[in-house]
Amino acid sequence: MKERPVAQEMLRTIRDFAYCLGAIVSFFIAVLTLSQIFDIKAVTGFFGGLGLTGIYLLAVHTTLVSLIWVIAKSIARRNPQNLNVSGKMVGDSETRLSGELHAQIRKLFDAGDYTNVVRIGSQLSRPLWLSQRNNERIAIGWLVEEAASRTGDIEEQVTALIDDVGWTNVVIGNFREAEQNITNGVAKAKNHQLWHMAAKGERHLAAICIQCKEDMAAAKIHLNEALENAAKIPDQYQREQQIASIVYAQAHMSLASKDFSTALSLAVQSKTVYQNIGGQEDRLVKSQSLLGRIYMGLGQTQNAIDAFREGLTLSERYARNDEKAENLMGLGDLFLASQEYSKAIRNYDEAAKIFDESDLKQSASKAVAARTRAEQEWKQVKPKIRK
Repeated sequence: MKERPVAQEMLRTIRDFAYCLGAIVSFFIAVLTLSQIFDIKAVTGFFGGLGLTGIYLLAVHTTLVSLIWVIAKSIARRNPQNLNVSGKMVGDSETRLSGELHAQIRKLFDAGDYTNVVRIGSQLSRPLWLSQRNNERIAIGWLVEEAASRTGDIEEQVTALIDDVGWTNVVIGNFREAEQNITNGVAKAKNHQLWHMAAKGERHLAAICIQCKEDMAAAKIHLNEALENAAKIPDQYQREQQIASIVYAQAHMSLASKDFSTALSLAVQSKTVYQNIGGQEDRLVKSQSLLGRIYMGLGQTQNAIDAFREGLTLSERYARNDEKAENLMGLGDLFLASQEYSKAIRNYDEAAKIFDESDLKQSASKAVAARTRAEQEWKQVKPKIRK
């Protein structure tokens, strides 16, 4: 009997990860074998003085990065009908790996090896973000922040405050804690002329004003401050990338203020800059859900559908499940508005599942509430419309 697509996809995912893991294990066995034959300090010195404990952690880190690559490859070739089955299997494995990473970083911290806590922990930030392991990112971020403080590494301390324990808390809905951490990070960044992080922090504070406080006047002040800081960034690439992100935030503010025409102009401007400077795929992904919402506000339904669908395609290509869920929510809202209730419910259900698996509980609750609203409206329409 021919295997079903779901079973085939699961086998291919397991096979890909096994290949990666086998190569990693073989490499580090070779390193450890050489350390027994030759001078161990000479071998471990090749890794920048990490020591054997550092090498073990590097192996775990490399394994996590490889797993993320496998997930991205798997998502890109999946059919919609088998996404949840294989996605859940991979998600469980990834949770165990990220939990082990936190435990190992904690051991280094407790042993007083603060240099390696910063060196290794800071490298885990991006993989944990892309895989949406938000709680683990925050936990490791706090270890990195304190270790960086003890070693005098101001830049890594500021980065942890603004990103790992700042923005990640915004994403999971802990706005008060996020605001405090980001504010502290911005102050340190300005004191040490770390203008890239200062601009980024002000932009994050603006997002809190928009999403939580609905205070557009305060958001505008933060964004103006962000632009002033961005203008001082010496590196041209970083400066252009940061300015494009600030324009993107201004588009969000205009959308929240229902100034849809201005929002569209800013969103297109931001997306164009991202495309021109290159290397901004993850930011191009999130531009789509914003464009979809703006087109909805303008009443341009087909443009909104196209934007959300392109967002789904890009989010799968670059393994951004958080953005996939945002685009599913947008499509769900469009289907609800057109009384296509079964389609709306399917989109809300899939979005709720992704949000829940990504530790985005508030977003998951919103998706469930939207589904409930769609069900209630469906029950009130005539039976012929239900069909």
